Amino acid sequence: MRMKPEHSRRLFELSNRGNNDPLISLIIARRAARHLCAEADHDREYFDAEIDTATAGLPFTKVKLDELKADQEKRRAGRHKNFLAIADWMLRADDYLTSVYGMETILDVLAVNPVHRAEAAEYACEARSTLSGIAWVAGLEDSANTRSGRKQPDWKNGPLFNAFQKQFMQLLLDKPGALPDPFAPGGPFYGMPTYYQQPDGTMARKSASLTVHGPDGSTRVVDRKIEVHKP
Repeated sequence: MRMKPEHSRRLFELSNRGNNDPLISLIIARRAARHLCAEADHDREYFDAEIDTATAGLPFTKVKLDELKADQEKRRAGRHKNFLAIADWMLRADDYLTSVYGMETILDVLAVNPVHRAEAAEYACEARSTLSGIAWVAGLEDSANTRSGRKQPDWKNGPLFNAFQKQFMQLLLDKPGALPDPFAPGGPFYGMPTYYQQPDGTMARKSASLTVHGPDGSTRVVDRKIEVHKP
């Protein structure tokens, strides 16, 4: 649910007090992240409609269109910053929250369905992080409200999931080599073509590397070139 502006301001004021009990801070973080998710949905619908209307009036509405796009980007950047702040705090507080309050209390706060709690605890142990393991890796946050033992959703979601997802995306932007190349041999996308944007804005295709097996049992990898079409 998207809160009224005065309520959201008050929530962020409470989060910055500095003397909150850590468990209360986690509850506040969840509510703040939920508000950011609702705000993103609202803005997407609002700006899509307004930009479509302004685009239909070009060239007379160019100034209005530019203002809308600038405002949209400003709001998106502000939300992104707040999502990252929430995710960073959760990673710092994770060990303390788990050791002081215990797994069951964290599962209660994250509204994990009792039928999913054993699974959630396993994910948390494997990830070595209770909050990200439950909310992001397992996607079991709010499963008491959104999932039953029989019905599985088509995708992961949840306020803390979205915060961790934004953090993961930022990591890929800041450190592109932090993860193994998914298109390399053994990667999940091995064998798929990749595309590169050219200076003129067009996309050029590059086929996957070809592994050649010799009669003597040797192998060599032939790297393909980017397929740039000349006019």
